[in-house]
Amino acid sequence: MKKLFILLVIGGMTLTAGAQKIGHIDSAALIEVWPGKDDLVKQLEAVQAELEGVLKQLQNDYVKLAKEIETKQKEWPKSLLELKVSELQGKEQDIARYQQSAQNDLAEKESELFQPVFDKAKEAIEKVAKANGFTYIIDSSVGVLLYAGGEDIMNLVKAELGIPLTAAPSAGQ
Repeated sequence: MKKLFILLVIGGMTLTAGAQKIGHIDSAALIEVWPGKDDLVKQLEAVQAELEGVLKQLQNDYVKLAKEIETKQKEWPKSLLELKVSELQGKEQDIARYQQSAQNDLAEKESELFQPVFDKAKEAIEKVAKANGFTYIIDSSVGVLLYAGGEDIMNLVKAELGIPLTAAPSAGQ
């Protein structure tokens, strides 16, 4: 009796699993062929260049003051030397704070630029999944795909988004 019950449970799981349709997509590859992605990348790179320019100026000011301290430390009174060293330490802290802040600003800008793309891609994936009867869609770009036996829905999603099916990843990325 116990063996019959186990066989029925296993058989039921097999039938349930067989009824589920699983697909997969490489969302990173989808973003690579996204129309307008290169413009978004250029905007992000412009912000990064601006932030790096400010950082370079902060670093130049730090180096200039450090060199001044090095060359004049013997001729300055102790109180002036202590003031300049304290100023140098403050510049060092400013640089560290700015680097952290700039990283946060860059991440926020990246999110601001690309979130609409991610949202539209997700919406298209959901629409394709519903229209084609998929129970699960696995994103193979994040390294969780253990078996690629499901149906790759990349071309279906591209068609939904109006992306040409032959679009290759953009150059320089």
